[in-house]
Amino acid sequence: MRRVLAVVVAILVIGIVAPANDTPVATNNSEYDLLGRIFPDPQAGRSDAPGNSPYAKGDVPAADFIQVEEFHQGTLYLEKKFPGFDQRYNGNGMDLNRDWPTLGFTYRPYTPWSEPETRTFGKILKSVGPKDASGDPAWAGGIDLHGQPIDRAFSFTLIGGGERPYDKNQRVLQTVKGAWADAEKRLAYSPIIKPNDAPADDPRVYGVQWGTVWDTIDYTITGGVGDWIDSSIGLNGDGIDNEMSMSHLINCGVGTCFEPDAEQLHVDGNKSLIYSMLNYSLKPEKKTFKTEGRVGYLFNREVIKQRTNRFSRPPQFTELPPQQDIEDVTLNEANAFTHQFQVLGPSNDVYNGGIAAQLTCAVAPVSTCAVTEARLEKRIGPGDEEDPNSGEWQTIATYFNQSPVYLQAGQALHANLPKPGDWRVVVEGAGPADVFDLDINFTREKGWPDPGQIGFRASSMKFWKMLKRFAQPGIEKVTVDELDGRAWRDLDTLVITNKLYERFAGKLRRWVAETDGNLLLTDSALRMLPAMNLTDGGVSRNAYYAGYVNFATKTDERAYGHPLAHNINQDGAAEGQSGDENHRRQTYEPVPLGISIQTPDGDDASHAPVWYVDDAAWSAAEGSPTAVGTTGNRDQVSYGEIAFKGGRIRIIGALLPNPTKRFDHPYGIADYALTYSGYQLLKNSLSWSK
Repeated sequence: MRRVLAVVVAILVIGIVAPANDTPVATNNSEYDLLGRIFPDPQAGRSDAPGNSPYAKGDVPAADFIQVEEFHQGTLYLEKKFPGFDQRYNGNGMDLNRDWPTLGFTYRPYTPWSEPETRTFGKILKSVGPKDASGDPAWAGGIDLHGQPIDRAFSFTLIGGGERPYDKNQRVLQTVKGAWADAEKRLAYSPIIKPNDAPADDPRVYGVQWGTVWDTIDYTITGGVGDWIDSSIGLNGDGIDNEMSMSHLINCGVGTCFEPDAEQLHVDGNKSLIYSMLNYSLKPEKKTFKTEGRVGYLFNREVIKQRTNRFSRPPQFTELPPQQDIEDVTLNEANAFTHQFQVLGPSNDVYNGGIAAQLTCAVAPVSTCAVTEARLEKRIGPGDEEDPNSGEWQTIATYFNQSPVYLQAGQALHANLPKPGDWRVVVEGAGPADVFDLDINFTREKGWPDPGQIGFRASSMKFWKMLKRFAQPGIEKVTVDELDGRAWRDLDTLVITNKLYERFAGKLRRWVAETDGNLLLTDSALRMLPAMNLTDGGVSRNAYYAGYVNFATKTDERAYGHPLAHNINQDGAAEGQSGDENHRRQTYEPVPLGISIQTPDGDDASHAPVWYVDDAAWSAAEGSPTAVGTTGNRDQVSYGEIAFKGGRIRIIGALLPNPTKRFDHPYGIADYALTYSGYQLLKNSLSWSK
């Protein structure tokens, strides 16, 4: 049986009785000095009265050590003794859910697996889990659990980004939908939960909604553990994420209060997730991709590739030690929050595989690490390529600061294979009274396990090769040379993926008109419309945070009723909401394709291409055009069809863009990254028979 990973961290607290004598909680300094800790570790279970939930049982493991009153007293003392102790960062100031290797775009300041917690945990999981025939991990799946303040749903079940073949897409779908169906009933007892069919103006929150990360919580990430679980470079399982409300900073403003009713909702919600993953890991998924009629795709030879180029320690220096660490440095206003140092080399009988610089700071009343940025810089020397924008110092690494609300206690900077010369650590944005402690460690190994560049050969055509395994009645490959013949004309549907073929425009127009064929154009292939004289220009491309379609048009506020929108608005599925677009469905993930979602400073960035037809050109198209979805605004049609003679020309402006080498992608990139909605749009668009 394949193994299932569920990472669940919880404290279970039982009824209001006298504190347990054998496992006391420290509530003052004298007790803390005596015990050496505040809370004891969980060791056992006990039977006691259940809470308000009808699913709570008195004999669940509840640690038999913490009572409600002493838990309250213990947390109050904890907050007093260690102000702002509750944060998402480790001691180095690293968000551990940004520290995992990712196939696709990688934000370099995250320095994947630079932290011992993630690196060790990941290596253990890969070593103890099941293996496939090639010796690679083959886990069934895993759930990455998170907390959020409060949102329109108490819980969001998130489908992460990845290259997900159709059978895997179906497994993940049945798991998240099964968890939703269970939680819809399991959480209904709570007075704060409303059913999924309740109106939006009902002041209660929905129990659970599911969907892509962006459609649910309005952002996505690179470097997350859920995507690593799902990825071929991780556990190769079915990775799912979850966000639950009232388990974050909302409790008492600092996240330290214990709310029994909220915690019971967390327990019940996690039961739905775990039970569903266990259940559907043991059941076969429905993996037939059914279409009507014969479907062909026009094969193109566009490939992007890159050779493996791993940085390695020169073997002649293997026996040399690293230089001595630099410890206990203070950065303050007197030294302009700067420490300059020398990196030595083999001429000094040392060799440094990496540098790890750690800064720590006070967190009360405000974390100075949370409102500043640390940089590791190298002075440009002989043989270095000069950057006209950087002056004499080149930035090698910066610290990514997600939010000052978490009161992080540190900042970490890493560099690999540092060249000998002048280096420095600089803190920007510090105030006159701020003080930072700095340690600089020189390591034999790399400062973080930078893979260099892992080689790859990526093409969107591999998507069609994959889909052929699941398609019924089947999908056929059609070459450009075969278009010069006539056999392909018997197809019911022909797909042109992300490419303009002007010389075939007339032939394809006649095929649709004369044989009642269905021509599907994806991504940049929308440019075939003016080439076929169906529209008077009007085709453009914009860049967005991710590929998507908003199911609203100039004539239809909520365009789910069209056959091309079949099965898009599923029970419990979240609608992405941004500005005036309230029916957004993400169609492809940017990160796996190498598309950046962040600026160099860590802000959101929009680089995902979406093609569309201007509404004026669309409405005037030859034939009978019908818009089903738009992107950006309702004047930009990105999904729809034109009834032409007895056939159809259908468009999906955001589905299978080419992967890109434009942004950092050290672990390689994926061939495709369709979401569950992308698969459904494709299935709907291929449904056609003459």
